[in-house]
Amino acid sequence: MAEQLKLAGMSEAAAAAKSALFTRAEVALRKFGGGVNQQALAYYVPGRIEVLGKHTDYAGGRSLLCALERGFCLMAVPREDSIIRLLDAGRDLSAEFRLDPELEVTNGEWTTYPKTVARRIARNFPGAQRGANIAFASDLPAAAD
Repeated sequence: MAEQLKLAGMSEAAAAAKSALFTRAEVALRKFGGGVNQQALAYYVPGRIEVLGKHTDYAGGRSLLCALERGFCLMAVPREDSIIRLLDAGRDLSAEFRLDPELEVTNGEWTTYPKTVARRIARNFPGAQRGANIAFASDLPAAAD
């Protein structure tokens, strides 16, 4: 994994750190059972600094951003049902919910954003009915997550 990240332009130190985070996510994903197989997907999502336009990008506004070498390392395995099983490998927190257009979202919980995304997907793409087992780890400061 570290080699792929370096080939993508990440510094050697950051690539090594991300490789360790991917390993944490993979170990956490195995806890869900079913293991990590050839269907497993791995993503790196960089953190960002919002120079201008904070919280306007998802409302259709413009933002001026720059990416960081800190961020989220995520591994996911598709499921046959509509369940989303989510595990924060860094804080050992887990949650389970369905892709559902009426999914109840409670503000202030660590699941607020992922539940909102699941609800939006279910509303905007009614045919999207396959969930996933998802595990992630992050090297962003806790206040930035």
